[in-house]
Amino acid sequence: MEKNKYEAYFEVMALSRLTMIISLFAVLGVTLFAIIISRRITDPIKSLENGAVSLVEGKFEPIPVSSQNEIGRLTEIFNETARELLDIRKKLELKIEIANKDLETKNKELVIANEELQKLDSLKSDFISLVSHELRTPLSAIRTSSEFLESVDNADPVVQKEMLDNIISNVDRQTRLINDILDLTKIEAGKMEFRFEQVDLNQIAAVAIENIRPLALKHNVILSQDIPEKLSPIIADKEKLIIVMNNLLSNAMKFTPEGGSILLSAKEDQNCIEVAIKDTGIGIEKAQLDKLFDKFYQVDTPSTRKIGGSGLGLSISSEIIKAHGSTIQVKSEPGHGSTFFFKLRK
Repeated sequence: MEKNKYEAYFEVMALSRLTMIISLFAVLGVTLFAIIISRRITDPIKSLENGAVSLVEGKFEPIPVSSQNEIGRLTEIFNETARELLDIRKKLELKIEIANKDLETKNKELVIANEELQKLDSLKSDFISLVSHELRTPLSAIRTSSEFLESVDNADPVVQKEMLDNIISNVDRQTRLINDILDLTKIEAGKMEFRFEQVDLNQIAAVAIENIRPLALKHNVILSQDIPEKLSPIIADKEKLIIVMNNLLSNAMKFTPEGGSILLSAKEDQNCIEVAIKDTGIGIEKAQLDKLFDKFYQVDTPSTRKIGGSGLGLSISSEIIKAHGSTIQVKSEPGHGSTFFFKLRK
């Protein structure tokens, strides 16, 4: 009987140990299963979290889809959304880059425009000062000569002629200035009208030569022309072309000292006729050549101060020749004179 009790006790103890072992393995199994299940859930979520961080930093790489469950579908949606967001971001960055470049360009243009505006303001101030001087000077001379003629009853005829010549010369000077201002106003307003027709260059040159001859005689400058008599007619506005030649010849006078010469010439080729005004004057510095056709610009020399002018003649002439489909070009070297030339179509 006692033996049966011991056997029963050991059997119970063995069963208890077995139960504990089974329970321990069961707990371990459940724990391991929970860990596996947890990882299958948390790892994709962690990947989504890392992907979101990368997306914010702009370094996103697509997240691998490891399953077709809800998290897998969520990952696919996240990847698609991320791609769209990155695409939108790239487009925005491109637009910003283009906008920045445009802004930079506009800023540069604004700086240039501001500089040009300041330059124009300066030129206009100089122009007002110049015009005031150019108007005042001949008026003063006319007034002085007129008062002299009025105050003297029996003036010497030679002196009278000298005074009258002085009045006429200064009236002409004022007329040229006023005409220059009117022409410039028409050009800038786009209202200068042109009448193109076949014209004889010899006739135009003859008029221009006669217009400038008194000034050439006064300053002892030899004025000549070399234009073939049998020259083909050109297509031009006769009156405007006379203005151009007058301006170029007057400009040559400013730079040609006494005893020098000015030659108006023309030569013909297959399609056009080249007109040139060449002087033996002091020439023009290379740095000043680009400014010659700017409005109000004048090369400052003793001769230009002596003859005067508005600084508009070359600018007006340049615009007129442009309307004829050509440009005025210049060759000049200090001490060796200058040549202004342009081509006209036949």
